[in-house]
Amino acid sequence: MFSDNSTLPAITAQAELAVASRQESINTHLGVAATDDRAATDLWLAEHSNPQTLRNYRREVDRALIWASLLGKSLAQITLVDWTTFRDALTSRAKYDSLATAITNADARAEFARVFAPPVPPKSKAKDSEAPAQVNYFPLRAARSLLIIGTLLTWLRNYNYVQAVPLPPPPRSVKKSRDEVMRASVAARMLTPDQFECVRRTLQDMTWADQHDARTLFVLTWLVASGARRQELADADTMQFLRSADGGLFWSFYGKGGAGREVPVTEEMRVAWIRYRLAINRSTELPVPAGHVVEPLVQPLPNAYGVIHGGNVTGATIWRIVKAFGERASLLANEATDQERIKAASPHWYRHMLASKMLEMGIDVSKAAKQLGHASITTTSIYQHIRSEHMADVMGPVSKALLETPTP
Repeated sequence: MFSDNSTLPAITAQAELAVASRQESINTHLGVAATDDRAATDLWLAEHSNPQTLRNYRREVDRALIWASLLGKSLAQITLVDWTTFRDALTSRAKYDSLATAITNADARAEFARVFAPPVPPKSKAKDSEAPAQVNYFPLRAARSLLIIGTLLTWLRNYNYVQAVPLPPPPRSVKKSRDEVMRASVAARMLTPDQFECVRRTLQDMTWADQHDARTLFVLTWLVASGARRQELADADTMQFLRSADGGLFWSFYGKGGAGREVPVTEEMRVAWIRYRLAINRSTELPVPAGHVVEPLVQPLPNAYGVIHGGNVTGATIWRIVKAFGERASLLANEATDQERIKAASPHWYRHMLASKMLEMGIDVSKAAKQLGHASITTTSIYQHIRSEHMADVMGPVSKALLETPTP
């Protein structure tokens, strides 16, 4: 299978001919030249803008291309047997060691190790009596990899770049329960109580008198308390609010998939709004009276030249705000693993924590699904059996951090 002639990321002359035969179809549909597997997969990657998604997909593309190179084949030539060996290399340490030993080219072996080496499970600080069931990270990783590569190959097949999607089923221990895989994935994207304590303390250290801090406090509060996606918050404006018959304030907007949502504005959200608006010298009224100028909920800040560009901020801006906050909060953690996990937290992590907390508190799954904008309660039910030590007391610490000074 492997030999000294393995080069990365080159493909064989035969593979180049196979790619060339499908070049015209790709060009006809997309209008962009795809001269080899790398160019073709780059076209697929270009369709995804979410930074986290793009990072995950690029990792799997690299893994697939390196595998093709080691086999001396193009993606179109890889067989079911080849992909089964690929799956086994991700699932079994013994299989990985066997394949790594068979690669005699040092550079090729290093590339193989870079993308196939067994993952290191995250360190748990829970007591033995409270420790959650261990996740089998090998099958989980293989299942995710096959899922993403299957999406890639299906896309390439739609443009006649490959003729089939000859992927094997996921590892047996993963195949038996998709929900278990999803729950493990969600649990891996939550902060532990100790880690969230660093978040809480950092919020306490920030000041509403500083416009940058005020915007960060506002964004974090609304993400945590509403469960909004980052793009939903980025697109929000001051005309998206309404009062119910009993005087309750709701944030009404169209979310993912064009689904309408009405999210209650909690006391934490209301106070954060008032303090943020006072910090930037704007009206604090919600809903905005008729005739007033419509403004973005999250205001852009001056650039390096002191210029403020109008309009809404982007989802990427919300992402950067949360990531910058994570860098700051991580400084309060003592353990390197805690620091890295806090830095890794994205806007969607806070959505996961709110969803889990809602179900932990006994809120009906259908009501939680409506609050979160899930198209199906099946998605919401994934959060039902995640152990509480993964979710921390989200609302309590945030409320305390924001409401220690008198409410304006």
